[in-house]
Amino acid sequence: MNKVLSILLAIAVSLPLLAEDASGQAGAYLKMGVGARALGMGGSFTAIADDGTAAFWNPAGLVQLNKKSISTMHTVLKLDRTYNFLNYIQPLKKRKAAWGINYTRFGVDNMNETHIWRYTDNTHTAVSRDLTYGDAVTTTDGRIIPVTVGDSAIANNFSINYNQWKALYGGNNLEIFSTFDDSEWALSLSYAQVMNKKTYLGGNLKYLKQELFDYNADSYALDLGFMYLANSKTKLGLSIRDIGAKLKWDTPSGHSDKVPVTSTLGIAYSPKKSINIAMDYTNIDNGENIFHAGIEGYIKNKFGVRFGTDNGDFTMGASVKASEWNIDYAFRDQELGNEHRLSATYSF
Repeated sequence: MNKVLSILLAIAVSLPLLAEDASGQAGAYLKMGVGARALGMGGSFTAIADDGTAAFWNPAGLVQLNKKSISTMHTVLKLDRTYNFLNYIQPLKKRKAAWGINYTRFGVDNMNETHIWRYTDNTHTAVSRDLTYGDAVTTTDGRIIPVTVGDSAIANNFSINYNQWKALYGGNNLEIFSTFDDSEWALSLSYAQVMNKKTYLGGNLKYLKQELFDYNADSYALDLGFMYLANSKTKLGLSIRDIGAKLKWDTPSGHSDKVPVTSTLGIAYSPKKSINIAMDYTNIDNGENIFHAGIEGYIKNKFGVRFGTDNGDFTMGASVKASEWNIDYAFRDQELGNEHRLSATYSF
């Protein structure tokens, strides 16, 4: 037991030191967590990981599933952000293994692309447009819009009569002429295998993509998971996420954004089958360290209640089991505003 703890601790501490220095916070959504059950426990789920969301927290835990599982989560966050998760997990009982496919999306949709009109002289007799996109202008059905070909000098110096501009735009300096999305998503394949009675291994092969206006960036990444059953009541877990992720943009500069590697070491203790107590320590290779802790309990295996802390933020949650369905709710108190998460799992 002591040897296993020492090895896991050494891996969790040394791996961030071996990783490249992370510039920026690319792929921040990959650290937000999925599943209201785990989030209600403050995200301390690495050593539990016994439902479909284990694909995120620790893919090694997927071998604990006895039935096929479909898990989903939809979240509306502050600042018009949305965060969604969907996966399918299938146990391979004869092989003592499991596989799955997972999809996660985070983004802000329907953002406005605008032009600003300014007066060209002190008499306010004419106005000109400061273009934020496009190289030229043209007229279609009486409206002035940008296009992507032509003389940029014409576009930058384009002006019209003040009365014409007022008739077209009602005197509004801000012109909205299109909308666009800023979306980030990940598609991954999971596989987990029982190595022996006490040791499980798992991993995810991920494809990451970010789409912003007319540009895209993508990358492949790898997640690794390890779980060790110390005894009938205690489990240890280790997950290392986003190894090798580097989003390369299709811009002329070919700029790349490295996604920081996230390493989490966890321990879970179950004094009874209906109670789980867990703690996780997370290190992100941009220098951030996070502590998670939580507890959950079930009444008659139908109703669940949980509490936790996620980097100092208070969390709580509840769940209801009904036939093949498991419905979970989580609440998190944080500075940017309270968060509410709702997720569901169907097992068959």
